Amino acid sequence: MVTKMMEAQAGIIIPQPIERYKTNYPVKLFEYMAAGLPVVASKFGEVAAFVQEGECGILVDPENENEVATAIEFIFNHEKEANEMGERGRVLVQNNYSWEKEAQTLVDFYNKF
Repeated sequence: MVTKMMEAQAGIIIPQPIERYKTNYPVKLFEYMAAGLPVVASKFGEVAAFVQEGECGILVDPENENEVATAIEFIFNHEKEANEMGERGRVLVQNNYSWEKEAQTLVDFYNKF
């Protein structure tokens, strides 16, 4: 699966804007970012905050198919910008959200008890 992901040009995370998806952190977002893929993601919910933080993709209204298609076309037609988005996402995950970083957060949490 990792090999196939590395052949992709973009990662897409556009769930419908329902309550349960607004507060989730899908692992595939971090996998896409770690792989250096630009993402097309929903502008609703927590996913949008990560994409904005890393400037690593394009946020869309998941209920607007024209907006989704335009974002995907942009990724395919603007290779330089797409690669830059992907690299920013990769760096963000490596520097802020890697297991090495998150493990210390978890240990610190457990040490409070």
